[in-house]
Amino acid sequence: MAILCSECGAESAKDAVTCLSCGAAIQAELQGSIETLPPLAAATATAGTGPIASTIAPPMFATDTDLEGIGGWLIPTVIALALGPLIALRGIYTDLHVLYGSVFQTHLASRPGIALLILFEAATNAIFLIALIGLNVLFYRTRRSFPGWMITYLIVALCVTLLDHLFTLHFYPAVKWTAVFQRLVGALIWVPYFLQSQRVKQTFVN
Repeated sequence: MAILCSECGAESAKDAVTCLSCGAAIQAELQGSIETLPPLAAATATAGTGPIASTIAPPMFATDTDLEGIGGWLIPTVIALALGPLIALRGIYTDLHVLYGSVFQTHLASRPGIALLILFEAATNAIFLIALIGLNVLFYRTRRSFPGWMITYLIVALCVTLLDHLFTLHFYPAVKWTAVFQRLVGALIWVPYFLQSQRVKQTFVN
């Protein structure tokens, strides 16, 4: 069976050592091994012997560098940070409206101490508003300190909500634990995430 010269393309005998046309050495051993390979493997081996070697295909799976930037589980964080200041502002408005609105003065007078509870809620909402604005700044500047401050906010918010609920039970024993439960679930999910996430570690580096 004839084989082709890799230099000039001329046919030579199977056992030829050099090409009869150009005198170039014929890689008989390589050609013989290619003939015994399956079609796909032979095509791959032949491509590697040409003037330009075939390009190595990129990996199928994402590497760690693909985790950099806002994506994945950081998207819910973006939404929460965007809505957080609005929710805090609404809470401040509601608290002050109840505290100073003429409609509620009779109710406040009949329950001594409840005005202090509402004032406490307004103050904590104001603090949360400032904290959330600061967290938004740290987040979009990808500051290295953001994960730590976010974890601190989640834990403090849980403690404040629990304290507020216990204070509220004194006036309204039937009040539900929904707000405390939501804060607890949020802390249990997001605190471990900000501690262990590779995306967080590779994104907040400034």
